[in-house]
Amino acid sequence: QSYPVVVGHELDSFGYRDPSAWLTVPKAIEFMSDNNWQAERERCQDMILDVHARISDLTGEQPICPATSDWFRQMAALPLPSGTNTTTLKNDLYGHFQIEIPILELGDKCYIRPSAQGYNQPQDYDLLMRGLTELLGK
Repeated sequence: QSYPVVVGHELDSFGYRDPSAWLTVPKAIEFMSDNNWQAERERCQDMILDVHARISDLTGEQPICPATSDWFRQMAALPLPSGTNTTTLKNDLYGHFQIEIPILELGDKCYIRPSAQGYNQPQDYDLLMRGLTELLGK
């Protein structure tokens, strides 16, 4: 049995406008102001700069960009050694260390993409490095 597709005349496309995201903006701005978010962004960037250097040192791979705020802020992509089994590494980081982190293949290269947000702490990256050291056999 099939049913006709019904599209209301008030809709310009599939889906509909949900204003809830727009309505949260004032509270988000207030939260950022109340919690000195500029300092928090700088703290997060410092953690990413640190883990960028640590992963580069561990893998011996040439980073895809310089480690400066001109290239990234709170997220960075770093190459992994060729031959890295990305599925196994991702699953083992989660299974053994409870770390969920994007690990992907792009062409014949493998990358890991650490990021930092207000809830992250330096010990999160210490755990990541312990996991990578163990799992990459370094």
